[in-house]
Amino acid sequence: MKKLLGIVVLGLLWCNVSSALTYKQFKLNPDEYYGYITGLYKGFGWSISLQEKIGPRFYCQPRTLSLNYENVIDILEKEVKRALKSMSKEEVDKLDIGMLLAFGFQKTFPC
Repeated sequence: MKKLLGIVVLGLLWCNVSSALTYKQFKLNPDEYYGYITGLYKGFGWSISLQEKIGPRFYCQPRTLSLNYENVIDILEKEVKRALKSMSKEEVDKLDIGMLLAFGFQKTFPC
């Protein structure tokens, strides 16, 4: 069983998992990534719900607030503006959308 698990892990490592979406890719065609962004923020929501049972949350969205795509894009753009204060545009363009959203959610919904 350990050998099978090792083969699976090595196989996953061998596959190129670096398919993260950069901010520049997103800005070139935002409509193309609607599903990706929606999946990210819904995944964040589920992770926070599950994380309540095991430890502190990394952001504290009010339970009565339901986010939609436009809200999430607004959070993303605000986080990009924050990042541009300490980084160049080229550096920000290379940042992962998931990371930008995670920091944006932390700043928008602090615990």
